[in-house]
Amino acid sequence: MTGESMNLFWKQRDKPGIDYSEKENNVTHAFLVTVRDEPKFLAAVLQKAGIKTNLKPGYEVYFQVDKKRRYQTLDAENKFILFISSKYKRVEFESDGGKGTIPDGLIIDGKTSIIIESKVTSSKDRGQLKRYNDKFYKGAGEVREIYWENIYSLARRYVQSGRSSIGDYLLDQFHELTPSPVTNKQAFLHLSPCLLPDV
Repeated sequence: MTGESMNLFWKQRDKPGIDYSEKENNVTHAFLVTVRDEPKFLAAVLQKAGIKTNLKPGYEVYFQVDKKRRYQTLDAENKFILFISSKYKRVEFESDGGKGTIPDGLIIDGKTSIIIESKVTSSKDRGQLKRYNDKFYKGAGEVREIYWENIYSLARRYVQSGRSSIGDYLLDQFHELTPSPVTNKQAFLHLSPCLLPDV
């Protein structure tokens, strides 16, 4: 096999039953795996998003976080929600009730807690972010935002720097999964091969 089917993070597009939320989760999972093993890349992403903190070595990364992690998030001194979206999908709305959703991820080192919520094919839900803030931080969290296109550019920069490590392999795979930034408002779906509509 060659091409996208050999990517570490790629999920088959033609598998029955994979909806857009699963495809969106696949990109988020790839991002979390990458930042778990490449702290310098994570630091660059956080700096770009305006999160000024130095995570301690050995920070923990979780995918899809339920309320069992509240004991960790509530005790953190620095509390953030990092919202990731495409700059070509800037519609916002505010839902008025919980639907049992959970944050897409969590990065935590004891002192700092960063909840991750990402969107690619759906719009920003201010109500959802508020519920996460209330549930995990008792309303004390600060929301920061970054575009997937910014993350792509940072990954490309690190891949092109010629460094060599396991983390670089993950970065290369993440970079391969997220092609160059799109140039029109309809093309945000092409941010990742795994987000293309099933055919």
